[in-house]
Amino acid sequence: MHLVGQPVPGRFGQHDLVRAFAADRALGGPDEADLDGARLRLVDYYLHTANLADRRLDPQRAHVDPEGPPDGCRPDTPADEGAAAAWLEREHRCLMAAQRMAADRGWDTRAWQLARVLDTFHWRQGRVGDHRAAWRIGLVAATRSGDLAAQTLAHRNLGQIHMQAREYAEGRHHLTEALALARRSGDRMTGAHIHLVLVRAHAEDGAPETGARHGEQALALYRELGAAGWEASARNQLGVLALQRGLLAQAREHCEAALALHRGQAGRSGEAETLDSLGSIAHARQDYEAAADYYHRALDLTRELGHAALQADALAGLGAACAAAGRSADAQRSWHKAAALYRAQQRTAEADEVGARLARLG
Repeated sequence: MHLVGQPVPGRFGQHDLVRAFAADRALGGPDEADLDGARLRLVDYYLHTANLADRRLDPQRAHVDPEGPPDGCRPDTPADEGAAAAWLEREHRCLMAAQRMAADRGWDTRAWQLARVLDTFHWRQGRVGDHRAAWRIGLVAATRSGDLAAQTLAHRNLGQIHMQAREYAEGRHHLTEALALARRSGDRMTGAHIHLVLVRAHAEDGAPETGARHGEQALALYRELGAAGWEASARNQLGVLALQRGLLAQAREHCEAALALHRGQAGRSGEAETLDSLGSIAHARQDYEAAADYYHRALDLTRELGHAALQADALAGLGAACAAAGRSADAQRSWHKAAALYRAQQRTAEADEVGARLARLG
């Protein structure tokens, strides 16, 4: 029996007996203040390094500003986007454990901030269960701290997560709470963000007209606030809604405008999402070769960004375009890849839909 293992180079794990022995020695060793100091340095190492990594993944988003780390805590600075994504993947279990420790110790600001700095990584990797778990802890911590902005953020993110999981009632509950809190605090930018989430929520719940009203409100607010990147996201969502309503020319106009705005802002994740939308619009116009081209361009970006969730969607769309064009072998390849990604992301409904398409294709 080995008490210390090295599952991957440079990473070590301890047997449960070692942990139990260390915990027992700690009880008779350093006093509680010393132990809390060590715990705080550990939590802050993960919070600050994850915050720097998140800034590498998405420089344009609104970031948290954690309190400076205590003496003896030396966060790492990932060199670039690839190094940031690799660090988050490697340290993910420890990051989730650090958040639980922060919540257990009553370090509420750190607890919700850890949920926030993991947002981009969780979205791109399609880690719905981990994302939900992190923000449930974040909501409890934000509520306990009395921080209205943090509570709004937690409800907004939980709303998005539940919608992604097709848990529409729970999603609408959290989004309604978030919108009420944003109005109470007079935060117009956050209000615009929530309207944008409600666009997708109503689109996925089969109410595109209601979604369009939220989309127009989000678009107007972003324009007033000069938030071009977010304006692009709103126009993309309005394009998706127009597609659902059969308004293909309007859908294309919105999404082409969104694509230009994203490129002007160097918003590569938004660009990939809009290319995916344009693929769906081209498919609806029965221009299957154009649809496949849009999906291929979206896939190139998702692979470069490590955006596994959108990669699965683009593969599913590419498979549909290939099937409609009579290219059954290409459709099968794309759908098999999409189904595998959906299963890995615990997106069971999407995986089942792709599986049904494969079965019909024979």
